[in-house]
Amino acid sequence: MFKILLGEKEISINDRFTLILGKFKKDLLNHIHQVNILEILEDFSLIPINYFINIFKNHSKEYNDIEKSLKLLDLLSEYRTTIKSNILFIDRFSNIVQSMTLVLKYNLLLKNKNLLLKELELSKIKKTSNELAAIMDLLDKLNESINKNKRKVKYLEEDFFHLKNQRDQLEKNIQNCNLQIQDLNIQKKECFNQINKITREMEGSQNNKNNGLGLDDRHILSKSDRIREFQKQAKDSQFKINQIKKNLSKANLKFDKFKPNFEIYEKDYQSLVNLVKNDEKRIKTLQVELIEKSDNKRKDFLKELTLKKSYVNRPTKEIEDEIQQLNNILKDIMDSNIFIDNEKPSNLSKIKKKITEIDKMLTAEKKNLIISHEQRENIESIEHFRKLEVLIKNLELLLNGFLLTINLESHFQIIISEDNKKFLIHLQFIRSSNKVVRFDELTTPEKIFFIITFDISIKILLNSKNIVFSNLFIPKKYDKRSIFRTIRKIIPVFEKEKNLKNRTLIFIISNLELKKQIKNLKIINT
Repeated sequence: MFKILLGEKEISINDRFTLILGKFKKDLLNHIHQVNILEILEDFSLIPINYFINIFKNHSKEYNDIEKSLKLLDLLSEYRTTIKSNILFIDRFSNIVQSMTLVLKYNLLLKNKNLLLKELELSKIKKTSNELAAIMDLLDKLNESINKNKRKVKYLEEDFFHLKNQRDQLEKNIQNCNLQIQDLNIQKKECFNQINKITREMEGSQNNKNNGLGLDDRHILSKSDRIREFQKQAKDSQFKINQIKKNLSKANLKFDKFKPNFEIYEKDYQSLVNLVKNDEKRIKTLQVELIEKSDNKRKDFLKELTLKKSYVNRPTKEIEDEIQQLNNILKDIMDSNIFIDNEKPSNLSKIKKKITEIDKMLTAEKKNLIISHEQRENIESIEHFRKLEVLIKNLELLLNGFLLTINLESHFQIIISEDNKKFLIHLQFIRSSNKVVRFDELTTPEKIFFIITFDISIKILLNSKNIVFSNLFIPKKYDKRSIFRTIRKIIPVFEKEKNLKNRTLIFIISNLELKKQIKNLKIINT
């Protein structure tokens, strides 16, 4: 039995489903109403999560610490601030790296420009001296020949050394076989030497016996055993020699077939290597000759210039155009980079100074770049938040058990407010046609059904055995006549679901008339 006090009147509830009809004031029900729907009805699409936390915390000791889940907001806020600081720092550092890259690129291009200037000078020299031009042309041809032959050497190199390794392995196998045969022949010869020695000893023993010296026959027999043992060893050695000779014969045959092909590769490879070496020697001789035949003004220039690169045959105009292109690129880099020293581009003092400033800034802002929360505190807030997520999910499952009877399904999604200061539950509904709608897009009967089942589902989660609901806690703007339709639909759910069979439903309805009886519902008029 369950008793409800309405003002001065006490009503006893003996049935599982009871409807109390009469005229009541809302303040008479404050002591029995656990969930205030009006707190969130202003915007049912975005429900503050604090609403749920307060309900569960205030009505069950099990959820006393659930409020700690909100600390996750502070943690996320700090993460966001820290990440923003890191992004700003990385952006500054990235700009410095880009500037440094441009400084290095500038110096590299400047070096290339100097080479082009030397090439231009070399081109002019060729125009003034036929003899020097002939030497330079020959140097070009030799350089071209060297590069061509080096490519061929590289192409043959892998196959050549692979074949060489095969050749070396075959020779090693043949050598090992000959050494094994040599060792076994020595062993076999030693066995025969021992047999001859023992035989002589036995003949001497037999003569002594015939002369009446009385030697034991067993002594002679033991030497016979030894002879048989040495004979066996000699035989085993000969057997091994025969086996190794077979392998040696195969190895020699394989080597004989392999050798001609390898010799061809070796000849071609060594020929190319020798050609490269000879051309390189010839180039050194021509370089000396070129310097000796040039005038004194150009000797130092020609000594400094590396003549191993093939660049002396290009037209002067082509070289001048390339120098102009480089000048344009160098100017663009110089104009866009404040860290390049105009007088001495290789001087990196400006960029080093900026890196030092970044390093000092990193030390000064270290606290803003690192998350300060302890891991244990983080884990605790996350665990409580997961507990809250489970509660919200269970509420969604309970609620959908009722909403399915009117072809609706709710979906709760936890989000963070735009100001990042609170958690909200974004509530949407899905019709049987898979159309997604908001709360304000529901029909009035659907809204009433949701409000009632939402209230009841929360009380079920709070493990209330006697669940009380009244229309006095629904805003006046809603047409409450559909309340009875809702009651008709939810009672069968309570009768069907096992986890709901031990709960009692009491509906306190004020100023509404029930025109049609509801099955299994006890009605009390006051």
